[in-house]
Parts: sequence; structure tokens; C-alpha cells
Amino acid sequence: MDQKIRQLVNQLPPKPFRSKLEPHLDLIRELRQKRLTYEEIAHFLAENLNLTVAPSTIYAFMHVRARSCRQSATAVPLVHDQSPPPGSAGDIAAHIQAIKDRSALSRQSQSEKPRFEYVEGQPLTLLPDRKD
Repeated sequence: MDQKIRQLVNQLPPKPFRSKLEPHLDLIRELRQKRLTYEEIAHFLAENLNLTVAPSTIYAFMHVRARSCRQSATAVPLVHDQSPPPGSAGDIAAHIQAIKDRSALSRQSQSEKPRFEYVEGQPLTLLPDRKD
């Protein structure tokens, strides 16, 4: 960046916090870690820091910061599929064959004889075991 522009940027005054709770973020986090409720934190802030705030405001304040922490933690893409990508036509053919074998097994299990008999208006009836 140009030196003149850098000087201009350095001369800008810092913007004030948008939330009156921002300077107390670490304190609120510590109180939450000690399992204080938002209402108890609101009473603590009113008594000790003379800062009047609703418990719902503290909740919203912390909720936004927790969401931004989660988003930055998940910014790294997660890899769900641990299988290596197919490299050759042989790998692809083997993968296709494995899928076909799985679907053939599921068709076999579906073709088994039913174990229950359904008659409308009556409870299900368990069919006796048949040896084929």
C-alpha cells in the first residue's frame, strides 16, 4: 500500500463497539463456563458493573459469537468420503460390479417368503416356519 494511504488509514479513529457487552465478552464467557444463567449474568452485570441489560440480549450476544466461532472452525472443508477416486477403467469396472453385486443381494433378500399374513380388519398373523 502507498505510504500516504497508510498514513490516512492510521489516522482514522477506531469505531466504537456496536454492543455495550463487547468489552465484557471474556467476563460473560467465564460466567457461562461457571454455568451461570443469562438472568444471573444480567444481575451480576447490574450489581457489579452498573450495566443494565436484559438476559435475552446477553443470549443473543453470545449466540452470534458462538455461531461465528463455529463457522470459522468449519471453514476447513471436511472430507466425508474416505475412498480414493477411481484411477483407471479397471477400478471403475470393479466398482460398478461391486454395486451390481450389492443390488443382487438386496433382490435376493426381498424375494424371501413373507413371515406375516395381512388380512384387512384383522391383526397381523405370524406364518409358521416353512422348510423349503
